[in-house]
Formats: sequence, C-alpha cells, structure tokens
Amino acid sequence: MVRPGCSFFRLMFCLAGHWWDGLNAKKSGMAWVAAVKRVWQNSGPMCHLRPQSLLAIAALMAAILNGINGVAASGRLEWHGSLPWASPDGKRITFESNRDAPNLQIYVMDVNGSDVRRLTHSSTNDLGPVWSADGKWIVFRSFRGDSVQLEAIRPDGSERYVASDHKDIGWPRISSNGKRVGFQSSDEAGAKTIVTMNLDGSDLRIVPTGLDRPWDPVWSPDGTQLVFAQQPPDAGDPTAQTESVYISDTSGHNRRLLATFPGFIQLPAWSPDGKTIAYQTWTGKRGDADIVLLDVASGRFTTITHRERPYLDETPAWLPDGRLLFQSTRDGRYEIYVMNADGSSQQRLTK
Repeated sequence: MVRPGCSFFRLMFCLAGHWWDGLNAKKSGMAWVAAVKRVWQNSGPMCHLRPQSLLAIAALMAAILNGINGVAASGRLEWHGSLPWASPDGKRITFESNRDAPNLQIYVMDVNGSDVRRLTHSSTNDLGPVWSADGKWIVFRSFRGDSVQLEAIRPDGSERYVASDHKDIGWPRISSNGKRVGFQSSDEAGAKTIVTMNLDGSDLRIVPTGLDRPWDPVWSPDGTQLVFAQQPPDAGDPTAQTESVYISDTSGHNRRLLATFPGFIQLPAWSPDGKTIAYQTWTGKRGDADIVLLDVASGRFTTITHRERPYLDETPAWLPDGRLLFQSTRDGRYEIYVMNADGSSQQRLTK
C-alpha cells in the first residue's frame, strides 16, 4: 500500500529516470524488475510499496516497452535520426537511427542530410556516436544484453573494435586532442564516478570530482578543463530538483560551482570557441524538452528553442561554424535539425 505522503505518480517519475536507457537497450521484463529494485533502494521514504506492487509495476513497464519495440519493428520509424554529432571538419554527421532495422544503429551523412550510409549492423542497439578529434573514428555505446560496451568504428565502416567493456558506460565525450574519452560510470561499490581512458581502452582513471553522483562530463575545447554535473538524487522528478554544474581541471582538482539550473539538464556540448555549453533540459512537463545555452563566463542559462505545441528539442551538438545540430519530434518522430546558436533558421536535415 501507499503510505501517506507517498504518491504512485511520483514513483512513476522515479521509473522515468530509467526509461530512456531501458528503451534504447530494449530491456527485458526481468531487467525492469532490477530497475524497480534500484528505485526501491534509492528512493528512501518517497516510495513505500509492497514488493508485489513493485513487480506488478515492472511488468506493466515491460509490457509498455515491448509494445513500443513492436511499433518500431513494424516499420513505424520512431528514431529516424537521433543524437547527431559533427565531424571535426564539419562535413559529415554521425547519428543513430532505426530507419531500416529493428534496433538503433550508427549512420553517417553529409552535413546537408545527403549521402546517408549505415555503419553498424548489430543485433542489439548501437547508440550515442561521437567523432574522434582526428576524424578517423566514431565512438559509440553498444548494448550487449544488460551490459554496455564502448566501441569504435571507422567512418567508412571498414574497421571496428571494442574500446572498453567497463561495466557501466555513460554517454562518451572525447578530449580535444583526441587522446582521451570520458564518461559516467560506477566503481566496484556501485558509486557513481567519472572515468577517462585512452581510446584503445588503456590507462583507465577515475576522476576525483569530490561529488557523490557526478555525471555528464565534457571536455573544454582547449583540453584543459572538464565540466560535469551533480546528478539529482531523484532524476525522475525534475520539478523537485536544482542541478548543479561544476568545472575543474582535467584531473578533477580545483573544482568550483559554475552554474545551477532549476530542473534537469543533460548531454552537454561545449562550443568550439569555448564560451558556451549547450544542454538539453526537461522540467517534468509533457513536451517541454528544450535546448539551453550556458554562458561559461557568467553562469547564466538562455533557452533558445520555443514552441506553440508539445514536442521535444534535444541532444545539441556543435558544428565547427558555430551552428547547432539537434533532434526533435516536431514532425511526429525523431529527426535531425540544424539551427543558428540563437535558435533561428531551424532546418530539418534527415529525410
């Protein structure tokens, strides 16, 4: 039963924090049970339901998930273009899509949306691609059952290797000199950490941020600093959170608070000129995901996407010329768009 002061809907907000990765990974019902157990263990007094009720909710979430997977498999392309990232020379874009496969795969296309080529042909999801600094590799996450590998592939698909099978790999970000990749992970005790390593998987290091839930690291364009956030204790209920953004040197030392945001932000992208960091934000309301810019000098946020009807604008990524790539659901499915840094001249790229 639900105790006074605890809400079923707040529990569902908790579960929403696991929704995106669960959806991309196409987790099984048992995996959703594990996700619910994590919510149960981490939610403290907020969620007090019987274990049988939690299992029932997990089964419900699994059924919903299987229904969505069935929609994607039936040819209704929900992710026609998602999570774009530009090559260092600005001529090509890599992205994920399930346009001609039941799972998300890695693609490349010209910056104007032409010459689309599929790179991976995996039986599971490949997602979150980013380009190496020299343009010779595309690094991405590849799901293997309930685990995630960090892999790299040539832009022409000719060569592919596993960079790391570290047990918990978040969205990767590559340093400006191309030598290191950073991502959110967990240590042996399950505590959240930020990890960096060489692109071949060697010399793995934990960055001592001094935070208990650091996540979403991104390198400065000159390679001397890291920006990361303190993940809210309940990422599924952003209306109750203020997310803190910190900056430090690349070793994690000399940390200082850069900014705070009233809600949930993620997937940072640092502008080529070093002045701005783009985020996607969500405040818990339907259809309100936006692109915001953080001014590094002042710590102020500016929202650059606005709408008159519900849809999502997400996953910003910079082009070398200062424009922004992003994904949006404004046309009924995820597509890739480009716009100026002030939000003007928005144009769809994927077709």
